[in-house]
Amino acid sequence: MNILVIYKKSLHQIYFNEHRQQLIDAHNVFSEVDRARLLASHESHVGTRANIEAALQSRGVRYKAFYRARQVDYTPYDFVISVGGDGTFLEAARQITTQPILGVNSDPERSVGAFCPVTRDSFDAALDQVLSGACETVPLNRMFLIRDDKPLRFLALNDVLISHASPAAMSKYRLTVGDATEDHNGSGLWICAAAGSTGGIRSAGGKVMARRSKRLQYKPRELYSAVDDQYQLCGGIIPAACPLIIESRMREGCAYIDGAHMRIPLPFASRLEIRNADYPLRMMVN
Repeated sequence: MNILVIYKKSLHQIYFNEHRQQLIDAHNVFSEVDRARLLASHESHVGTRANIEAALQSRGVRYKAFYRARQVDYTPYDFVISVGGDGTFLEAARQITTQPILGVNSDPERSVGAFCPVTRDSFDAALDQVLSGACETVPLNRMFLIRDDKPLRFLALNDVLISHASPAAMSKYRLTVGDATEDHNGSGLWICAAAGSTGGIRSAGGKVMARRSKRLQYKPRELYSAVDDQYQLCGGIIPAACPLIIESRMREGCAYIDGAHMRIPLPFASRLEIRNADYPLRMMVN
């Protein structure tokens, strides 16, 4: 087995080790309590990553480890391990085709890890399950995106946010759901697969979906209207075979994929179609 390890960098490493010259004085910018919290999180993350690599080496497993922002060819690898929290898991999952993925929460006391059931303490047992072929996986539906008739090279697991590049500007777009089409003005539009239904779309008034659902959900944010009942496409869970189409009416529109790190420009008249992907993500469960 050839394993790919994708890891994050801690905020302590970024602020105090790599970019400390860019701050006026990191030790004055952060309070003593903040510095202690960042250091504790850093030590937990570094210790978890070291434990993972030691476990792989002791079992003679071939692996390579890469920082999550690097461009990596996933093709040669049979299995993927993400080390961090949900953000790192989503970064790692974006390029996966059919390989299973195991999410390891490197700092469970301070990090959100809904996709990361394994910790430093339980990793050895989880790895033995992987190597013996006894690991259990759950399929998570993903979204396939087509911009201006060209398929994008990655899949979205969590959610897609359509909005203006500036959060203070009006988000304008034409939304088509099935046979219905409507022009919207508001703060943006959430679209999610089932795995992302507990995130931003839920905070905007959406519904939590069963994790194994193959349906998609959409929810506009803060629609502007002088008449309360002007809009008909105000959100809902749609059938698996029903694509959504968004036509930008913004000069600086954007689609944010699974968070803030992946941003796709949607200038005026650009068209984005979102539908179910052909194959789900195979997430290992503990």
